[in-house]
Amino acid sequence: MLRNMNNKIKILHLEDNPADADFAKEILLQGGLEVDITLAENRYEFEMTINSGNEFDLVLSDFTLPAFNGFAALKLVKEKMPEVPFILLSGEVCEEQAVEAMKLGATDYVFKHRMVRLGPAVKRALDECEKRKEYKRAQEKAEEEIIKAKEKAEEMNKLKTAFLSNMSHELRTPLIAIMGYAKLIYEKLIDDDLKEMTDIIYNSGDRLRESLDNILDLSTIESGEIKVNKSGIDVEKIMKEVTKKFAEAAYLKGLSIKVNVKEKIIVKTDEHIFTKVLSNLVSNAVKYTNEGNVTITIDKAQSGGKNAALIKVIDTGIGIPEENYKKIFEPFRQGSEGLNRNYEGLGLGLTITKKFVDMMEGELYLESSLNKGSVFSLKIPVNDETFNTEKNKMKTINRNDTSENKKEYNVLIVEDDQTTRDLLKLFVNENYYATEVSSGEDAVDFAKEKKFDAVLMDISLSGINGLYATKLIRQIPGYANTPIIAVTAFAMRGDKERFLQEGCSHYLSKPFTKKTIIELLQKSINESLNKQSIPEIIYN
Repeated sequence: MLRNMNNKIKILHLEDNPADADFAKEILLQGGLEVDITLAENRYEFEMTINSGNEFDLVLSDFTLPAFNGFAALKLVKEKMPEVPFILLSGEVCEEQAVEAMKLGATDYVFKHRMVRLGPAVKRALDECEKRKEYKRAQEKAEEEIIKAKEKAEEMNKLKTAFLSNMSHELRTPLIAIMGYAKLIYEKLIDDDLKEMTDIIYNSGDRLRESLDNILDLSTIESGEIKVNKSGIDVEKIMKEVTKKFAEAAYLKGLSIKVNVKEKIIVKTDEHIFTKVLSNLVSNAVKYTNEGNVTITIDKAQSGGKNAALIKVIDTGIGIPEENYKKIFEPFRQGSEGLNRNYEGLGLGLTITKKFVDMMEGELYLESSLNKGSVFSLKIPVNDETFNTEKNKMKTINRNDTSENKKEYNVLIVEDDQTTRDLLKLFVNENYYATEVSSGEDAVDFAKEKKFDAVLMDISLSGINGLYATKLIRQIPGYANTPIIAVTAFAMRGDKERFLQEGCSHYLSKPFTKKTIIELLQKSINESLNKQSIPEIIYN
């Protein structure tokens, strides 16, 4: 028996016959049980005792009493003391009633003409009750540990997210200076050897940026924090933006990128994720192709009986042996590894691509032969709603054509990092009148005194942050539709959406190129002049 027998067992006994009550006590004592019995001879005494707040280890109840019975007593005990064992005692109850009592929650029943069973029945009931209590305690402890583990995991996840966000910010900020000044120096140099050196500096910085982006993407995916925000997306439009980004790299390798649009298709998916997938596929095609071309086809297909967009990225590169098909989708794996590794990179691009494709409910297939090139086929569900691209095209006022190099508009640069601020001024000053400030408070004051045509707003500022400064500037007359571009090193998933929701009209992640920022300024100012405040996200 699990109970400590040094303590008396507290029993509440409902019995209107004192002789039967004494007999039951005697049986228990003979069975070696130390008991402390409280006797209730009627319903009133039983209910008073139950409601007194006294604790009992067990309840014994006669079945037949005046104006009361064992079923009613059982119901009351189960309402007030649900964990306390209940044993029914009677000389009149039939087998069917005893079984019914068990169904209603009685622990056991003992016939009065077989009271020899009472001692074992009590011991068994107390043992089972103790086991239930131990199980419940263990379960509660386990649940408490699970809750603590969950809370700790959530705390660690928050710390991890904060660390990644800070790491992203701290690495991206110096990359602006490294890549930006390298590009400016390259443009001013004449000596070919020095130009090549600065080009190496720039490309090394860009390689570091790409590695950082991939690490952050994989970490965000594995944390489960990414939400797919579906919208209608013009596949051809996105593909043109992607191929434009890799055109220079292809040109330097003597490659051509061809886009063959067989069908005008709209997919319903997340624009950022979709763009990232296409970028990774085209990037790999250019990276692993040394001669020939990269061809992208856009067509319709079927997937699971439904319409889908079929995008193929075809290269004439090194190819992939069949035994490596699965390996290349694993984290940090490449076709060539170890001391014989032929290509740079962390080996995360296709891992991230596959995970993103799964999130978009798409499919990704590979066909490849060694030294004969590869074909990556991407299927994404199609939005069946009609889409008139001509209707949605934006008319642009080309008053600020950068090729003419005319200064016509005023741009406010808000940046607390001196190096980044100087670089932005160098980038912007050739085409616009630039005013620079280092705090959100100064930005608001300057905006009140002078009307700017666009604002380049850092988010992490000393004093009031860039989002609050944006809110205050929006309240100044004349600034409702002024482009306020979030230029920030915060590039974690969800940052851009939050910045756009809180008042910024556009988003540009650090590091950026001179070309990117000038094109974005031109486009955003033209949008403002056309009174079209359309949120735009620029991905580098």
